[in-house]
Amino acid sequence: MTNPKTPTRLLVPALVAVLMTLVIAAAPASAGTTTLSMKGKTDRKLTFSGPKTVEAGDKLAIENLTNPRKVGPHSFTLLEKKLLPKTNADARACFEPGTVCTDVFEAHELDMNTGEAGVIDIDVGKKGWDVPFTQDAEGDTWWTAAEGESTKRKVTAKPGTKLTYFCAIHPLMAGKIKVK
Repeated sequence: MTNPKTPTRLLVPALVAVLMTLVIAAAPASAGTTTLSMKGKTDRKLTFSGPKTVEAGDKLAIENLTNPRKVGPHSFTLLEKKLLPKTNADARACFEPGTVCTDVFEAHELDMNTGEAGVIDIDVGKKGWDVPFTQDAEGDTWWTAAEGESTKRKVTAKPGTKLTYFCAIHPLMAGKIKVK
């Protein structure tokens, strides 16, 4: 004789499996993380390394893989493209009063005697990476003085935006990333 409950016992787990599959498929995809790394062993060989694009809404992580005892601290600073130093002469001039480099130092409340920053993270505008330093206003920036330090923020800039970035300590250490 067969047990009349057998089909129900088989049907319930199958229905649960189907429902779980539907719930998982309907769940929103989690945001990814794109990483830019600060690399180099000497002042003259410093670079940002990483992809050239990031999805709007994803996290953008910045990591310091350099030895600050050899190359000093860094900033990851968004700035208007027109303010980006392009030559060695531009880089030297960036340390003059009223320039984007000194604006970054002031924003971070940098102690010029010790090299220590009073403010590490500066996030202007929407929470996340979106606002560049301009001639007249502060933008988003992060200060790092230790190997292995990192930060991560959501990219809140609109799709189509090109985020230009640089290190205010090493002004020719720069790049750009397009928001998709």
